[in-house]
Parts: sequence; structure tokens; C-alpha cells
Amino acid sequence: MNFILLCLYYYAKNIIGEYMEKIKEFIKKHDTIVMLIVLGMISLTFAFVLKLDAGDTLWNFSNVYKMSNGYQIYNDLNVIITPLYFYIGKIIFQIFPRNYLTYNIYQNLIIYVLLFGTCYSLMKKIKIRKLDAMLFTTIISLITIAVMPEGSYNMLAILFAIIGVYNIIANIDSNKNRHIVNIIQGIICFLVFATKQNTGALFVIGMSLAQIITTKGKKNAIINLVEQGITAIFLTTGLLFYMYQNNYLDGFINFCFSRNRRIFKSKFKI
Repeated sequence: MNFILLCLYYYAKNIIGEYMEKIKEFIKKHDTIVMLIVLGMISLTFAFVLKLDAGDTLWNFSNVYKMSNGYQIYNDLNVIITPLYFYIGKIIFQIFPRNYLTYNIYQNLIIYVLLFGTCYSLMKKIKIRKLDAMLFTTIISLITIAVMPEGSYNMLAILFAIIGVYNIIANIDSNKNRHIVNIIQGIICFLVFATKQNTGALFVIGMSLAQIITTKGKKNAIINLVEQGITAIFLTTGLLFYMYQNNYLDGFINFCFSRNRRIFKSKFKI
């Protein structure tokens, strides 16, 4: 009897071991899809929690909702950051039902899945093992969403910044056309700045220093930064011109820069 039980034990152990190996191979082969499904499930648990508190989430939802009903940002709405997050929200509200569930899916599901999916890709790019990268990404996503359940403009700006870091790392020793890489990096710089101005400024400073340090030949580093800068400035000029044409450039400057400067001076008594 004991012999039979022992045989059954080892048989079950081998079968389970074989299935576990097959599961591991499947995950390694389809790791990106599996990771996106896991991140989607984590984000969805928060996306459908329709709880309104008197805070930034309610304020941002209100601004996006009003913009989709014809209100102008900066003129009619008190917004103290650059407008990309609200532009995207307005477009989503023009396509899908204008309600808090749609907004929650935008800020919690879309932004967070893209953010942590990019983090996972970055971990693989720096040679972290797939299974380890999946574990780290899952833990980071759980902690982040538990602490900050609102995706908001902060996370969108960080998403663009991480894409920028990925673009730099992926093309350090690449044979790709450097002009194309620099144009892409300039677009990313613009996206970070257009989402949140102070995050954009910090990203540009950090990105510039990193490229000066890592690029072979300081002349090449300067050329790269100039091309990226021209692209970002060109796009920023287009955004400012759009605001001017829609008569809220003055409001943008007042809310995003003049007001923040006054707040900074009052806090530090400058």
C-alpha cells in the first residue's frame, strides 16, 4: 500500500512539474501579452470603484467634462498645468459616454496599463530576466495603484518620461538613423512638457545630462540635443499658436507659470 502511494506521489509530482514547465515556457513565449492581461486585471479592480471624493480626481473629471461641453481650458477652468491630459480626456469624452466610469477607465486602466507595460519593457531592455521583470512590475503596480489609485496627469507625464528613457537606452549603440531617433526623442520631450511643465523641465535636464555622459563624442551629443530641442520647440510653438488662435494663451501663461511663480515666492519668502 505504501509502495502504491509512493508511486502515485512521484507520478503526480512529475505531471505537475511538466505542467509547470509548460506554463513557464508559455509565459516566456507570450510574456508581453500575459503581463498586459495581469496589469489590466489589477487596474480594472480600481477602474470600477466609482467613488467620488472632494479632491484632484473630482476636479480633473469636472474639467474634462466641462471641456467636452464647450468650456475653454484656462479661460473658464482653473487649471495650473499644461493641457495635454485634458485634451486627451476631452477627445475620449467626445467618442465615448461622458461619465465618471469612462473617465476612470481613462485614468486608471489606460494610463496605468501603458505605464507599467512600458516599465516592463524597460526592465527587459536592461537585461532583467522575463519572470523577474514580471514579478517586479506586478509588485510595483500593486503598490503604486494602492497608494495612488488615480492615474491623472502625473502618471501620464511619467509614462511619457519612461518612454523617453526607453528610447535613449534602446538606441545608445543602435545603427538606426540618428535623425529619426532624435526627432522621436524631441516629440517625447514635448509630450512630457505638454502633460506637466515641471516634470517636463526635469526630464529635459536629466535626459540632456544622461546623453552628454553616455554618448560617444561630445560633438555627437550636442548634435543630438540640438535636433531634439528643435523638434520639441517646433511642437511647443505649434501648441502655443493653437492656444493663441483660441484666445487662451494669456490664461495658460498666467495659470501655468505666473501663478506658480507667485506660489513659489510666497512659500519660500523670496
